[in-house]
Amino acid sequence: MKREKPKKPYWEMTAEELAAATAEFDRELLDETFPEPPPEEKAKLLRAMRKLARQHKGRGTKVTPVSLEKQPVTG
Repeated sequence: MKREKPKKPYWEMTAEELAAATAEFDRELLDETFPEPPPEEKAKLLRAMRKLARQHKGRGTKVTPVSLEKQPVTG
């Protein structure tokens, strides 16, 4: 969906003109409205997401199990 440039600035529009110009933003943004990216772009996106998944610092990590009481223990 290509947006058309408004004929005049938003601050000069009447309420009806402004409602018509911004009507596309009234519905929910669904990912189905976007086309599937080309394979090379999708590969770049997946590589970037893997890099952001977990930051490695120091000499690696150690898994430490933690348990929490559901209710405080009274006296």
